[in-house]
Amino acid sequence: MVRQFLTIFMMFIVVLKLQASTQLASTRIVFPADEREVTVQLYNPATNATLVQSWIDSGDRDVVPPKEDIPFLILPPLVRINPEQGAALKIIFTGQGKLPQDKETLFWLNVMDIPPLARGKSENHIQIAYRTRVKLFFRPAGLRGSAEQAIKSVVWKTMHNEIDDVLQGCNKSQFFVSINRISVIINNKNYTNELGGSIAPGECEEFSATAEGNTQSNNGAVAVEWINDYGMVYKQEGRLSNAP
Repeated sequence: MVRQFLTIFMMFIVVLKLQASTQLASTRIVFPADEREVTVQLYNPATNATLVQSWIDSGDRDVVPPKEDIPFLILPPLVRINPEQGAALKIIFTGQGKLPQDKETLFWLNVMDIPPLARGKSENHIQIAYRTRVKLFFRPAGLRGSAEQAIKSVVWKTMHNEIDDVLQGCNKSQFFVSINRISVIINNKNYTNELGGSIAPGECEEFSATAEGNTQSNNGAVAVEWINDYGMVYKQEGRLSNAP
């Protein structure tokens, strides 16, 4: 029994190493409201063909298509990509339902890479389907400011929730703000959050922070690494709104 388990485990590792997931050309997608469609490029770096299924959800990663009413259409929803070849997905806005016109709306693009069935393998062979999930921002025309300047509209402060002291960021812009890392100095201690996250337009989000060492200067200073439309990371510095 133990030997059989080890065999399955080793085969699992081998499959993980050999089956590479389909790659997307971008880590996030912006859909301008004045465009009818946007194109997403896919690439298969593997040595065998793969079948790719794509769909969009509104935030629930467990939703199976087409269980959710989404105002987008993907063409083709299922595509075969040959080894070391690419393919293009078209995301078309259908206009179904009303989306807010005074702020961005967040959806998620799912791209599932289904490897071919293995031939001549034992019954213990494991097939793995990889799924990549990236943010899709629906961006209405005429929003105040810009996505690049939205980080400057975030107000940071410390607060205590039911469990612990946290750092709260309130986004006063009409754009989503994607956070990569936060560093803040409180009472001569440096605290960081490496998990990141995002703050919706007009909303507040709480971030836990871990103490990393002592410092003697810049109490109340906040340094935020944020991610732009192209997946590039920039740094914005400021101060806590409730700093002493």
